[in-house]
Amino acid sequence: MNRRCNTGDLDDRSVRIEITRPVTGYDDFLLTDISTGETRSLHFSGNTYSFRVALRRASGKLFKIEPLITNITQNTSFNFSLTLYSDLTVSSNATLTIAEGATLTFENHSRLLLSNGNLTVNGTSQKPVVFDFLTPYWQSTTNGIVNNYGNVVLNHAKIKNAAIGYYSYSTDNDDIQNCEIFNNQWGIVMHWTHSYGTEKAKIVNCNIHDNSTWDNQGRGITLSNSSPKIYATTIRKNDYGLYCTTNSNPYDTIDEVNGYNIIGQQRCWNNKLLFNSNAWVCG
Repeated sequence: MNRRCNTGDLDDRSVRIEITRPVTGYDDFLLTDISTGETRSLHFSGNTYSFRVALRRASGKLFKIEPLITNITQNTSFNFSLTLYSDLTVSSNATLTIAEGATLTFENHSRLLLSNGNLTVNGTSQKPVVFDFLTPYWQSTTNGIVNNYGNVVLNHAKIKNAAIGYYSYSTDNDDIQNCEIFNNQWGIVMHWTHSYGTEKAKIVNCNIHDNSTWDNQGRGITLSNSSPKIYATTIRKNDYGLYCTTNSNPYDTIDEVNGYNIIGQQRCWNNKLLFNSNAWVCG
């Protein structure tokens, strides 16, 4: 498409674009601006979708539209922001890699689900990767990042507004570093997640805060039969900061030089909990 107008008209004009659903069988599509590489997701609730773009005189736009695949079975990279309207599933040992600065917004209580799939998040301090689940949902499913049997690296990520920000089951390689996990009901839940031998499950230099529920049962970190390494992490302003059950033994890794954990302004609860040393500063 292009815009023809008088040469004296130098202002941008808002142009309405209407797209007819390209193929049946898909509700969600990926739209790419060929000239800039910018990508956005489109959700069709009917047969057409409309949006507006700004165009200068004598300029044009070329777009590519393709179905948004929400079941990833081969290695895939996202270097753009998008909105998901249904679960995004990574399976079959595929790896989803998300580049710095991307924001993934999850509508309709949808989740990022790893089912024998892997996730690598490569954010930076200046351009973190953001996972926004909009509002916590805890009924037939819980929204958030759900990791079943996968390998996850989260570096400089923000996870917010989920029932459980990050949940892992039977994984020993969770690598969560430089992350902010906040405004969820429960921040992190690990079940049968360990850190021993050559395994590296760890939470490092994270800020876990303001995870709460209406009945004051929210949790910063919950461990069940899990023993991750936790160090240089701040856990504050949650209903419960560190909630441990059933043979959970979080390592504070006193051999690390990255600093102590800080935990305070909340309650702690434990049952059969053994801390490996006193490298926890409460306050």
